[in-house]
Amino acid sequence: MHFHILLRVALVLLLLIANSSFSAPENETSGSTEVSQHANDYLDSIRNDRPALQRVMNRLPKGGNLHHHLMGAIEPKEIIDIAIERGFCIYKSQRIAPCDCCAQSVKDYVSHEENRAALIKLLTLPESTDTLAVRDRHFFDYFPVVEGLFDGIDAHFVSFIRKKAAIDGLSYIESTIYWNEASGPGKLFALITHLPTPDPNNSKSLEDFRARLTSQPDFQTQLKAAAKEISNALKTSDDHLQCSLGSAQPACSVTVRFLHEIHRTNTLPHVYAQMIFAFELAQLSRSGKDPQILGINIDGPENNPTALDDYLSHMKMLSFLKNHKKYPLVKDNITLHAGELVQATAEDSYYRTTLAEAIQMVQPKRIGHGISLMAQNCLKQSGSDHHEEYVNCSTELLKTMLDKDIAVEVPFTSNRRLNDVGPDTHPFLIYLGHNIAVTLATDDPGILKIDLTSQFVEALYGFRHHHGDENPLSFDRVLELTRNSLEYSFLPGQSLWVKSKDHVRYQKRVQACLDLKSEACNKFVGNNLKARLQRTHELKLKEFLATDFQQAVSF
Repeated sequence: MHFHILLRVALVLLLLIANSSFSAPENETSGSTEVSQHANDYLDSIRNDRPALQRVMNRLPKGGNLHHHLMGAIEPKEIIDIAIERGFCIYKSQRIAPCDCCAQSVKDYVSHEENRAALIKLLTLPESTDTLAVRDRHFFDYFPVVEGLFDGIDAHFVSFIRKKAAIDGLSYIESTIYWNEASGPGKLFALITHLPTPDPNNSKSLEDFRARLTSQPDFQTQLKAAAKEISNALKTSDDHLQCSLGSAQPACSVTVRFLHEIHRTNTLPHVYAQMIFAFELAQLSRSGKDPQILGINIDGPENNPTALDDYLSHMKMLSFLKNHKKYPLVKDNITLHAGELVQATAEDSYYRTTLAEAIQMVQPKRIGHGISLMAQNCLKQSGSDHHEEYVNCSTELLKTMLDKDIAVEVPFTSNRRLNDVGPDTHPFLIYLGHNIAVTLATDDPGILKIDLTSQFVEALYGFRHHHGDENPLSFDRVLELTRNSLEYSFLPGQSLWVKSKDHVRYQKRVQACLDLKSEACNKFVGNNLKARLQRTHELKLKEFLATDFQQAVSF
């Protein structure tokens, strides 16, 4: 007992003595925070101590959360409270929506404790021994239940995720939304009933469909309504949190921006119409002074039969719009849910090709999940007769990701509960080993009942536990993960960091911000939102390494 106390005291003293090496001077050319060997030694000493890791990671400034769904981020209690506040009802199908003659009010329904418990169970996906198919169905059945609450962007929900983020040590959330989940798709689809089905292999057909849809006055009305409602939700959230007053809540320091989603399980014309709407909305928003819809995201169950059958067509349509002259501000702000398939839920022909097709055909800025990396096959010519065959191309894909600077969003808990991919099979360490930019994320934290801190703990504890001393995650690498979450965000403006040609990240800040507190840096970040959040993050890291880290050690 005395030995452990003395050891801990010694570690604290070493950390205090080495404090000057935790962080490079603010006016030093190298902008990186150098973590002393003592800090890395301490991290190694607690790597198998989950509570100790939790204490340190709780205090860590984590930057942003880039793989986040607003609809899946709201905890069951909040869902129930808002449903009651709106006077909504619950139907026999368990769908929560505005009342008609044939439903019971949510308030009355949850007044019976067994009903409340059943509803909460329906709205969460905990650790389970259920089969993968049962878990998959439970997860995706959640969304029709609650979509009526997301017919529009509710400022209460925005405030909720900001409060949770502030507690979790976050400064930014890039959340995926459909601006009016229940009624919006139907209104959009009504505009294409008279249009011919677009041909993904014919650019003239794709352009004709796009031009005819966007030229309709009702389309432009929906576009402007979406932009206005999203803007109002963010402003109203600021009012809820009293952000303009001296009594502002900590959540005011959390910036929220959105990506507009495309549902991949709809028919081909419907998917393409959503793509066009998302591109138009992001282009409109990014053309303004304060962009709030920053990019696009295609999502939904990748193992859905329609999504699988139309996968190649989706990639062709995305590629067409990405390279369209009408959307210059969107082309570098695309993330795709891809490589989320596992052999248990998809045929090999899909499981082994979809991630490769997404990377090669669209070359998005980020990939969400990417768990099927090592199984990917690409069509290659071989032999003297140049016949084509599928061969493994995972190494080639990693090179493409590095060369094109494509990041991967990794939500560990989601991958484990929905795909049975844990530390023993997850390609996380492979991505890191090939210097691919990785950002940790929560996916649907309300349904999964998790936070981003838990994902950092998993990165340290879970992977060291399964891989022994192979590629242990150093503290320097942990800090890199936090920086990636802002560097690879779609935030407008220049980065705080000078991009290196050899893919070594975060070695030098821009000239104006060699001194983070200088007037020149103030001016630079005043004109660049991304750099502004990055500077704030660097100052928080400096404080963390100088104070909070030692406090966690001395606990």
